[in-house]
Amino acid sequence: MADFRELALAELELFETRQQEIREFLAQSDILEGFVLVSTCNRFELYFESEDHDQVQSLVETELESLSHHPVSFSSKLQLTESTDIAEHLFSVASGLRSMIIGESEIAGQVKRSFKIAQDNNQSSKNLSRLFQHAMKTSKQVATTTEISKVGKSIIDVALNEAKFEDVSSIKALIIGTGAYARVVAASLKRRGVENLSVYSRSGRAKTFAESHDVKPVETGELLKTLEQSDLVISASGKPGFSITLEDFKNLTKTPKTVIDMALSQDVDPEIENLGTSQVIRLSNLTARPDQKADEVRQQADQIVRDAVLAFNSVDRQSAADPVITNFHSVMEQRIAAQLGKQLSSESDQELEMLVRKTVRAILHTPTMQAKKHFENGQQAEFEQALNMVFALDEQAKQ
Repeated sequence: MADFRELALAELELFETRQQEIREFLAQSDILEGFVLVSTCNRFELYFESEDHDQVQSLVETELESLSHHPVSFSSKLQLTESTDIAEHLFSVASGLRSMIIGESEIAGQVKRSFKIAQDNNQSSKNLSRLFQHAMKTSKQVATTTEISKVGKSIIDVALNEAKFEDVSSIKALIIGTGAYARVVAASLKRRGVENLSVYSRSGRAKTFAESHDVKPVETGELLKTLEQSDLVISASGKPGFSITLEDFKNLTKTPKTVIDMALSQDVDPEIENLGTSQVIRLSNLTARPDQKADEVRQQADQIVRDAVLAFNSVDRQSAADPVITNFHSVMEQRIAAQLGKQLSSESDQELEMLVRKTVRAILHTPTMQAKKHFENGQQAEFEQALNMVFALDEQAKQ
């Protein structure tokens, strides 16, 4: 898994647009028992079940390197998380606690849609399905029992609130970029009533984006002219190099009132801030800004996640006792059947047989409950050893 801290936004956006191709590639692998791919403009995470975790990681790294525009090794960028840490991570992600802005509003729906895609294509497993169902349940609990919805907004909404336009519907806005962030930006601006909206693409995709989002495309040679005419500029390309340079700004006769840089790697030349002609809002500053209310809500949400993880792992450990319990009951059933076969012969003995079986089931109830308790407490080996010593289960298996 990796997010905005490990991978460039351009890479995350590329993988998001190619996620169907990645899913099809993974579905062909015989080393995966099940998987759910969560690929958004902020994160790339593969939740999987397999006997060979290292081989799966190598498989994913090779596929991502083949898709990347700039072939690099992803071995140092992808993190492999195992065991109980997975539940804590996913529950936190789905609840908006691992986002750039605490309580980001889109992520819960993205996790839910990713799981549904896996279900619809028979790509999930029983254990993964249980994991994601609990994650969505935890996310809902966080949303309904804390005030995370009040502090949690989409990243672009937080940035636009900083811009503080008196009448946002009357401004002229320019989006630089056509990736996943640009789609979110366009949708947010339209919700706020912005009608005069243009888009520019350094990779030449402005026209295609404009047609599907009902905005105006900006041709390559018209960028400076459009910058002069714009009140608000939002750069969300995430590509290497500056989308707006210091020289660009120096050549403008009129500068935008506000420039928002949506890339952590900086799309906008930092020297532009020193000119003092425009308000420059950077995503990195928004994510680092202290917020006491958000911190309080996060603490509440973190506790809900911790409790949910404990409950999830408790049930998981109890479930591990099922094969032991099944074998224990099977052995005892065989022994009872053998003894009853020797002692009972007539149909009149059926009532006595039922009574004997009922009594034995009652006797087995206590060790069965003890098995779940000891497995939950991590005492699996000790319990299995004690059970075998008392009931000689290994001797039965040898017969």
